[in-house]
Parts: sequence; C-alpha cells; structure tokens
Amino acid sequence: LDQLMVSAAEGNRDAFAGVYDTVAGPVMGMVRKVLRDSAQSEEVMQDVLLEVWRTCERFRPDRGSAMAWIMTLAHRRAVDRSERGATMANELKYGDSIHLQNGYNGWTGGYLDTNGHSTDSGGKYAVSTAESPTRGEGTGTWEILSPTGKAAGTPVVSGDVIQLRNLYGGDGGYLDTNGHATADQRNAGAKYNVSTSKDRDRAPGSGTGRWRVTARTSTPADGNIRPGDVIQLWNLYADNGGFLETNGGGPAGGKYDICTNAYANRSSDVAYWKAQRP
Repeated sequence: LDQLMVSAAEGNRDAFAGVYDTVAGPVMGMVRKVLRDSAQSEEVMQDVLLEVWRTCERFRPDRGSAMAWIMTLAHRRAVDRSERGATMANELKYGDSIHLQNGYNGWTGGYLDTNGHSTDSGGKYAVSTAESPTRGEGTGTWEILSPTGKAAGTPVVSGDVIQLRNLYGGDGGYLDTNGHATADQRNAGAKYNVSTSKDRDRAPGSGTGRWRVTARTSTPADGNIRPGDVIQLWNLYADNGGFLETNGGGPAGGKYDICTNAYANRSSDVAYWKAQRP
C-alpha cells in the first residue's frame, strides 16, 4: 500500500485505484463505527478517498504507514460530521414546539402563556406570562411556523419572519397584535395589545400575526437560532408593530401582561426572550 501511495502521488491513476480497493473497506468500517448511519458513512468514505487522491503527495513513508495515515484522516472526518450533526440537531426548526421565557429582572418574567378569552375583535385568548410554562395543558407551548413557505424541519435563522401558534386545546390561536396597548403601557412606550387570533392571518397583508425573530448570537455563529439563545420578536404590523415585551401586572393565575413596545429594551430586559424545548 505504501508503494501504491507513492506512485499515486506521482499521478499514477492505476496505483490510486489499487489504493482505493485496498482501503475502501477499512475506511467504511471506521466511519460507520462513528456515525452509525450507512448513508452518511458512504458519503464520508467517498469524501475521505477523494481527499486522499488530492493530498497523497503529502504522505511520507518514513513517518508511518499509508494505512495509518488514511485511517487517521477518516476518523477525523467522521468525528467532524458527527459533531456537525449534533449541532444541527440542537437548532430550532420550523414545526418545533417551544416555551418562551421572559428576561425581565434576571429571567423572572415568566413564560408566554394564553390565559382567559380575548375580548378583541377576531381574537381568541388573552396573552400574558405565567410562573410556569405548564400552567395549563398547552397554554405555555408554542409551535414555530413559517409564513414564507419554509418547510417543517428547516432551521430557524436570525432575521426570519415567523408565526407562533399556541397549543392550548390543540389550537390556542396565533400570536397577534390587536388593538392599542393600555394608557399606562403607552406612557412607557408601548404600542399594541397582544392576544391570539383565531386565524393565522387575522388581517391579511397587515402583518399583525407575523414576527421577525432575531438572536443576539449563537454557538456556532452560523446565523441559526438555538434553545437558550437570547432573542427578540418584532411585530410586522404596518412594518412597525414593536417588540414583544412584558409590561404591567397579569390576570389571575398569570404574572405579567404582554404588549409590544417601540423600544428594544424599555427596561430590565422586558423584551428579551429565550426559547426552551418542552
């Protein structure tokens, strides 16, 4: 094998064919032990052998055998693929169900929750925060949807426009701005009241049920959003619906009222949220 590698480094394709036939099986076995997935293992094995062809001139027989050199490369590639897969598994994706924790006063602002019927025209349930994400069955759980046609399973990217469907009773309505905030809230920069809507787009074209989600950062910094990232939700009503925030006391069983605000952080991180998996 060592001599075949030396010849392949000189451009001998027949020699490389011999290398391929000799190492393809061991490389596949090594990669499959790491990835435990036949399709991914086949893909990584082909990538490894292509890399061997491209870099075989770097092989030095006096530093070790060709088999050891190739198997080290195969193991490194398999581990890289495994780690990348683990990172992707942790991304928020369309179709995921989440809890949303508010950042007020050191993340003690409660969890976004439906609580009581809405009196707003076209509304379904009032929205506030609750001490627990499971105050009622599904009241604190929200499904991430795409109004722009992104498929379920697609990662959510910072800057995406999303919709949030509450899962109370299987369909607690869609997070929506509807009517003006209270006078006290408006004195602190608030813009609109928040409730859920019976319809996914209560006022088609207006943006009341659409939210632009942005993250401060994530790890890795690839643009995707992950559980635990600090995010903000900007409502798109008239392209200027304000940031989702806690503001004032909530209803019985609740913690704080919810509205939108013109300011990105009016006070004490009231407009910061973290998405958590149930």
